[in-house]
Amino acid sequence: MRKRIIGSISTLAFLIGAGAAARPSQSLDPQQLEALKEARGSNWHTQITPTARGHLIGNPKAEARLIAFVSYSCTECAQFARQAYAPLNLALLAPGKLSYEIRPRVGSQLDLTVALLAGCGQPNKFRRNHTMFLQAQDVWLERYKTAPGSQRAFWQTRQPRARASLANALDFDEMMARRRGYSRTEVQRCLTDTKNVARLRANSEADEAEFDLPDVADNRLSFALDGKVLAGVHDWRQLYPILTERFASRVESN
Repeated sequence: MRKRIIGSISTLAFLIGAGAAARPSQSLDPQQLEALKEARGSNWHTQITPTARGHLIGNPKAEARLIAFVSYSCTECAQFARQAYAPLNLALLAPGKLSYEIRPRVGSQLDLTVALLAGCGQPNKFRRNHTMFLQAQDVWLERYKTAPGSQRAFWQTRQPRARASLANALDFDEMMARRRGYSRTEVQRCLTDTKNVARLRANSEADEAEFDLPDVADNRLSFALDGKVLAGVHDWRQLYPILTERFASRVESN
């Protein structure tokens, strides 16, 4: 156990230092190579389990649980998705050492619309939907910001047709159809699911109260590790040393 956890931390450090980019295998030390082989032979990162307030990625019985509170219009959230995807998958999620729960925060109708589409369909589709929207955020968010004021005012109303208009104007329905294989009917069904709308809003408010999160209007990424909110941690560079220390502490306790 000790050797595997140290290998995981070593691989995580390697990936961060390399900017999560691939490096020739001969540049890895034996511990890193062993951890890479172990991760490649595991697939916990492909398991997605619905939770009461979000979606859990990875081993539900992992020794540590990370929760990310995500607003889809939050630029920090998009940056995190780009920077953390590979190192988290390889070093911690795939081997089953960490589980990662994504919980949406609803600060606007834009956040709500994307959250409805990210969770549209079977749970195993969630992560790819989630990643798709965050990786393309710079395109659709700029389109949203430059839309006429009257149109944005309409989108902020709580009408299902406003969400449909927003999804159409920002090409969300096209993204879901072309990249993810959804029919227009499926997309519209998810956008008009009033029970899910109420659930997302209620969950967002419950998380804010339970974890004393920054005001949703601040539009910041937040985390909780093992049930405790990480105050002042809002990006991957801040989170990385905390994860490293968490697993190093596990080694010491063993």
